[in-house]
Amino acid sequence: MASIHTREMLMYLEGEVTQSRAVEIEEHLGSCGSCSKNLTELRDMCRLLGEPDDELAGIDLVADIQRIVESDEFSKSQTRKRWPVVTAILVFLSAIGSLAFILNVLGEDDEFRIKSAGSFVYEQDKWVGLKVFNIGSTGEPARLGTSIEKDDYLLFAYTNLGEKSFGYMMVFAVAFDGEVYWFHPAYTNEADDPVSIPIHKNIADFELAEKVRHNLSAGPLYIYSLFTREPLQVSKVEAFVKDIDPGERIPLKNSAQHILPTKVGP
Repeated sequence: MASIHTREMLMYLEGEVTQSRAVEIEEHLGSCGSCSKNLTELRDMCRLLGEPDDELAGIDLVADIQRIVESDEFSKSQTRKRWPVVTAILVFLSAIGSLAFILNVLGEDDEFRIKSAGSFVYEQDKWVGLKVFNIGSTGEPARLGTSIEKDDYLLFAYTNLGEKSFGYMMVFAVAFDGEVYWFHPAYTNEADDPVSIPIHKNIADFELAEKVRHNLSAGPLYIYSLFTREPLQVSKVEAFVKDIDPGERIPLKNSAQHILPTKVGP
């Protein structure tokens, strides 16, 4: 594999590449010192940009940036010339935690569109992860891909690293219609209100032994892993889910999250 482009590395850090491509990138990083170094530098840069800066906190750039974007110099016909301006704006807005504003400023036909710009500030998300394996008719586990069958069994393995590893985790899925399917903790009785499961700290790819199956609705499905310091009740998480679109990050402080999209077959 050729060296990985910086833009694709950023997309990889943000979880915006397909599962198959993520596997290819991880295999390449294991054998390419140069790309591995570049990835570390990008991760450090994202962390630094996400840290608050007291000197910038009181500055409002929205009006000035809007004027720049709407000016003739920044017109659609000058795509190549405007990227130095975009880069400067991205860096500055990242420093004050306002990178999400770019989504409202840039059009969808830009050379490089940031799908989840706001997540740059969530450094804790870089230290956790979830791998999902589905067991279909063959009986053999396979890494989650772009689609699964509605009655497949699912297995999970989590990563929980960093100096301040988390103590608890939930694994659940949200369908396109907002229906929630719980894997860990188990939630089969509406009269119960179970809490997050305790997890190991400073560990990678720890497999949860239990395989779980639901009769999933056909269509888009988003599998969430939610890492927290304290145990959460299922009811609290479902209340959050009602207020967001499927696939969006849950607005919960002091948490880390990994969201995997897939599609359930008919």
